[in-house]
Order: sequence, then structure tokens, then C-alpha cells
Amino acid sequence: MTVTVALSTSVVEVNLGTAGTISGASNLINPGRILVTKSTGEAGESLGIATSDAGGVTHRPAATQDAVRIVGRAGGTDSRILTLTTAALGADRTATFPDATGTVALLEGTQTFSGAKTFSAPLTTGDGSAAAIVQISAAVGSAPEVRWLRAGNIRWRAQVLGTETGSDSGGNWVLTAATDAGATIDNVISSTRAAGGAITLARPVTCTGALTVPNGTAAAPGIRLTSEASGLYRVSATSLGLAVAGTAAASLTS
Repeated sequence: MTVTVALSTSVVEVNLGTAGTISGASNLINPGRILVTKSTGEAGESLGIATSDAGGVTHRPAATQDAVRIVGRAGGTDSRILTLTTAALGADRTATFPDATGTVALLEGTQTFSGAKTFSAPLTTGDGSAAAIVQISAAVGSAPEVRWLRAGNIRWRAQVLGTETGSDSGGNWVLTAATDAGATIDNVISSTRAAGGAITLARPVTCTGALTVPNGTAAAPGIRLTSEASGLYRVSATSLGLAVAGTAAASLTS
């Protein structure tokens, strides 16, 4: 079957009814409909194609920057329309899909991404109206980490290390410095996860304000050496004690 129409015609509509006959149509999603209108100056679709199962694709005149509409049936007898809306385009754009079966999810609510992803702009969590949370969920026994890189090489990384064996043991937090080439320099800060666990600083500490420490006792001085109970402790509001190996050795009184 051939249909020829003069180019000056505003609208060409072909509806393939039963046995290939041409008949009228009253809406876009009638089976077999092909609709063509002027590319500019016309309301409605500039090109529409609907298949025999009420599916199809339509778009409007380019000058209006309207959306592309995909028509089809999914799990019901009624035809439904999916509208793809873009901002005003300054040039032709291409959207490429991988050669794989997948699901396109709405980018709102909880999302799961697999494989490495690169974001070329700042990544913001939350909109300022409620609490915002960043979560890293890793397998048991692994070492989840956050890295800071420059020119592709690690500068700093924060990790959770150590095998967890119950009773809050393991899973300690470490902040590590790296060389220009990304090799480890040292663990600058290490913190034991269990209650009362130590925080270890591997480098000299400079305090520009007051440093507050526990009062301590002769057996456990508030300021003491790492390997033994030798150091300074508070005796009273006017007296400071010096302990050696956990025993009071001297005192200083104002």
C-alpha cells in the first residue's frame, strides 16, 4: 500500500485497521497510527508512530523544546505515557546505554551503584532540611576506607582495621599519611574501638590552647610514660605529685 501526500499538507494521518485498510483515528494511541504534522507553528506532535499493541514514540516541534513521549502498555489494558523531558539543548546530545540488561531507577531515595563511579563535580549529601548521613558498608574482615587523592595518588586515608572477635574488639580506626607516590608513611592517629581504648598519636603534638588531662594517682599518673606508671599526678589543689613505677616519689607544693 502506498500513500502519497503533497508537502503543503499540514497533517497526514494513516490508521491501519483490519486487513490493512485506511480508516480514521481519534487519538494518538490507536493501533497502527502514523501521525505527521508541521515541524513548527503547530500544536501537538510533529511525528508519532504507534504500533499494533498501542506502543509508540512521539515528539513535538523542536522550537518548543517539548518532551519526547513513549507510549505503551505495561501490565494492564490501558495505554500509559512515559515522558522524557530535557532542558533546552544547545546541540545534539547522545545518551549511551550499556550492552546489558538493567533497570533505570529514579535518582531519589535509596540508590545502589555497582562498580567504580567517578563524579566530576562536588557530591553533596542532604539539602539542609534534615540530618544527612554518609555510610560505608563493608564485608566482615575487610578494611573499609576513605581516601584523599591528588593527581591520582593517595595523600591520606582513614581505615577501619583489625579482625573483630567479639566483645567490641578489633575494628580500630586509623588515619594514615602517604608519600607523593602514594606509599604509606605512618599511621598518624590510631584509635581503639572498645570503650576506654587508647588513642595513639605517632607524631609530635603542638597545643595552641590548654591541654586538660586526668588528675591521676600515684599508681596511675595523669601524665605518664607509655611503658610504666611513672609521671605526674594531682595530689591536691596546691600540690603536684611525682610517681616512679607507680609509687609516690616526690611532691611539689605551691
